[in-house]
Amino acid sequence: MKLRLPTVEETDKLGYRVPVSIKAELDQLAADCKREKLDFALALAEGLREMAKAIRKELDQRRKRGPKAGTSLTPEASSNGAGK
Repeated sequence: MKLRLPTVEETDKLGYRVPVSIKAELDQLAADCKREKLDFALALAEGLREMAKAIRKELDQRRKRGPKAGTSLTPEASSNGAGK
């Protein structure tokens, strides 16, 4: 008998800051999923995977278009105007 067991990808923690309202909503969703015995971490990971694809697509499109007229490709040395 051959079992088709799913592979489990290693996990790691994220350390990004998000608005408090989003964190509160995610915490509530996690609690709701736990109560319903749903895998919140898996659902969140799949959502993040889709978001990563969307961000990558946007970045690729911007690179293909090139910089907009009047924009600089190098960051400013100071944003407070002291260097002007």
